[in-house]
Amino acid sequence: MFTKIQKNELPEPLQYALKRLNYRKKSASVSELESVTCSGTYWDGGSIRSYYTVNSNGEVNPIITPSAPPQFGGSAVPTVTVPKNGWIVSTGVFCGKTATAFIYGYKS
Repeated sequence: MFTKIQKNELPEPLQYALKRLNYRKKSASVSELESVTCSGTYWDGGSIRSYYTVNSNGEVNPIITPSAPPQFGGSAVPTVTVPKNGWIVSTGVFCGKTATAFIYGYKS
Protein backbone atom coordinates (compact mmCIF):
# COMPACT_ATOMS: atom_id res chain seq x y z
CA MET A 1 0.00 0.00 0.00
CA PHE A 2 1.29 3.44 -0.93
CA THR A 3 0.96 6.62 1.09
CA LYS A 4 0.97 9.96 -0.70
CA ILE A 5 3.32 12.43 0.98
CA GLN A 6 4.44 15.99 0.21
CA LYS A 7 7.96 16.22 -1.16
CA ASN A 8 9.07 18.64 1.59
CA GLU A 9 8.08 16.06 4.26
CA LEU A 10 10.50 13.43 2.91
CA PRO A 11 13.92 12.84 4.52
CA GLU A 12 16.56 15.25 3.24
CA PRO A 13 18.51 12.62 1.20
CA LEU A 14 15.31 11.77 -0.72
CA GLN A 15 14.51 15.44 -1.34
CA TYR A 16 18.04 15.88 -2.72
CA ALA A 17 17.71 12.73 -4.87
CA LEU A 18 14.40 13.85 -6.38
CA LYS A 19 15.93 17.22 -7.18
CA ARG A 20 18.84 15.48 -8.95
CA LEU A 21 16.30 13.43 -10.94
CA ASN A 22 14.55 16.69 -12.06
CA TYR A 23 11.33 15.63 -10.33
CA ARG A 24 9.14 18.74 -10.07
CA LYS A 25 5.84 17.43 -8.71
CA LYS A 26 4.89 18.43 -5.16
CA SER A 27 4.16 14.94 -3.83
CA ALA A 28 5.35 11.35 -4.09
CA SER A 29 4.03 7.93 -3.06
CA VAL A 30 5.88 5.99 -0.36
CA SER A 31 5.73 2.30 0.58
CA GLU A 32 7.70 -0.18 2.67
CA LEU A 33 8.71 -3.34 0.80
CA GLU A 34 11.51 -5.90 0.79
CA SER A 35 11.79 -6.10 -3.01
CA VAL A 36 10.62 -4.26 -6.12
CA THR A 37 9.82 -5.62 -9.58
CA CYS A 38 11.24 -3.21 -12.20
CA SER A 39 8.51 -3.25 -14.84
CA GLY A 40 7.63 -0.77 -17.59
CA THR A 41 11.25 0.13 -18.35
CA TYR A 42 10.70 0.46 -22.12
CA TRP A 43 8.64 3.00 -24.08
CA ASP A 44 5.07 1.76 -24.28
CA GLY A 45 2.38 4.12 -25.60
CA GLY A 46 4.02 7.27 -24.24
CA SER A 47 4.95 5.75 -20.88
CA ILE A 48 8.24 4.58 -19.35
CA ARG A 49 9.59 4.00 -15.82
CA SER A 50 13.15 4.33 -14.53
CA TYR A 51 14.46 2.90 -11.26
CA TYR A 52 17.23 4.26 -9.03
CA THR A 53 18.83 3.37 -5.72
CA VAL A 54 19.32 6.20 -3.24
CA ASN A 55 21.62 5.81 -0.25
CA SER A 56 21.44 7.65 3.08
CA ASN A 57 23.71 10.41 1.68
CA GLY A 58 21.33 11.14 -1.22
CA GLU A 59 23.61 9.54 -3.83
CA VAL A 60 21.57 8.37 -6.83
CA ASN A 61 22.54 5.32 -8.93
CA PRO A 62 20.47 3.90 -11.81
CA ILE A 63 19.27 0.31 -11.76
CA ILE A 64 20.10 -1.26 -15.13
CA THR A 65 16.95 -2.80 -16.57
CA PRO A 66 16.09 -4.34 -19.96
CA SER A 67 15.19 -1.88 -22.72
CA ALA A 68 12.89 -4.15 -24.74
CA PRO A 69 9.76 -6.01 -23.68
CA PRO A 70 10.21 -9.78 -23.23
CA GLN A 71 8.05 -10.61 -26.26
CA PHE A 72 10.53 -8.69 -28.47
CA GLY A 73 13.73 -10.26 -27.17
CA GLY A 74 14.20 -8.31 -23.94
CA SER A 75 15.25 -10.19 -20.84
CA ALA A 76 12.88 -11.06 -18.00
CA VAL A 77 11.69 -8.30 -15.66
CA PRO A 78 14.18 -8.08 -12.76
CA THR A 79 13.25 -8.02 -9.08
CA VAL A 80 15.52 -5.85 -6.93
CA THR A 81 15.97 -6.07 -3.15
CA VAL A 82 15.44 -2.76 -1.35
CA PRO A 83 18.67 -1.76 0.44
CA LYS A 84 18.41 -1.63 4.25
CA ASN A 85 20.21 1.71 4.46
CA GLY A 86 18.53 3.40 1.48
CA TRP A 87 15.62 3.51 -0.91
CA ILE A 88 14.56 2.62 -4.42
CA VAL A 89 12.96 5.48 -6.35
CA SER A 90 10.87 4.96 -9.47
CA THR A 91 10.15 7.91 -11.76
CA GLY A 92 9.19 8.29 -15.37
CA VAL A 93 6.65 9.49 -17.90
CA PHE A 94 2.99 8.48 -18.06
CA CYS A 95 1.09 9.34 -21.26
CA GLY A 96 3.61 12.05 -22.05
CA LYS A 97 3.48 13.74 -18.62
CA THR A 98 5.73 13.40 -15.56
CA ALA A 99 4.67 10.34 -13.56
CA THR A 100 4.35 10.32 -9.79
CA ALA A 101 7.54 9.17 -8.07
CA PHE A 102 7.27 5.95 -6.09
CA ILE A 103 9.66 5.55 -3.18
CA TYR A 104 10.28 2.09 -1.72
CA GLY A 105 11.84 1.79 1.72
CA TYR A 106 13.00 -1.41 3.42
CA LYS A 107 10.29 -3.17 5.43
CA SER A 108 11.90 -4.19 8.71
